[in-house]
Amino acid sequence: MLLKLCMASCWILLGWSVAYAFAGSLAAILPYGLAVTASGAAYAGWLAYKYSSEKKEIAQQLTDVLYEESRLMERLRKAEEDRARQQEIMKAAAAVDAATGLPNEQLYKLLLDKAWAHCRRGNKPIALVSVRVDMFEELVETKGHERAAECLAKVGQVLNYSCRRPMDVCAHLGGASFSIVLPDTDMKGAQVVATNVRGELAKSGILNPRSIVGIYVTLSMGLATAHPLTDSLRLHLENVAAENLEQALKQGGSGCYPPLED
Repeated sequence: MLLKLCMASCWILLGWSVAYAFAGSLAAILPYGLAVTASGAAYAGWLAYKYSSEKKEIAQQLTDVLYEESRLMERLRKAEEDRARQQEIMKAAAAVDAATGLPNEQLYKLLLDKAWAHCRRGNKPIALVSVRVDMFEELVETKGHERAAECLAKVGQVLNYSCRRPMDVCAHLGGASFSIVLPDTDMKGAQVVATNVRGELAKSGILNPRSIVGIYVTLSMGLATAHPLTDSLRLHLENVAAENLEQALKQGGSGCYPPLED
């Protein structure tokens, strides 16, 4: 009985010893575990901060790239606009006769098309005046090309001044040839314009010593009118004006056909 009591006491003492040892071990390792946990949390916080900083840096870099791209696109757009504007200027300059500042033959065709369409829509007549400077070749031989060019420029000014309405067109077709397009104009109106041209030309006093009708530059004019019912009639109008100019030239200078009313 005493033996059993001794053995039980030993087991109790042993249990207490193990419990005490476990408690001591736990007390020893617990601060280390807490330290590890705290260190892990700090590392995780540092990683989060670094990720956030890198994310902000990348976002800023992307913003800078997009801003530079937008600036580049804006410069390209302005460059394209400047190029288109320069092309328009060059195109307009190419359509203007250098000697007179009037539309050249290419632009004249386009403006005649526009005037023809305008009169066709409104069922209005259109008139065409073909003009030739008399004795121009003789003027070139006598005064030279420079003086002849000055003569053409002055004649162009006279003709352009006589085209006073916004839709009226005066063009230099090359050499001594000009043409006047008069929308909404019948033959009587065309004759009025031709009379005005003669009056303005007389006041300009452009000299031509080789003229056979005086000492000043004169013009021959062929007049034609049409109602633009079809596009095919436009060519007919031009042909009639050219034929009437030939009739006017046969008069020897300062001619007009059909004849102007007194």
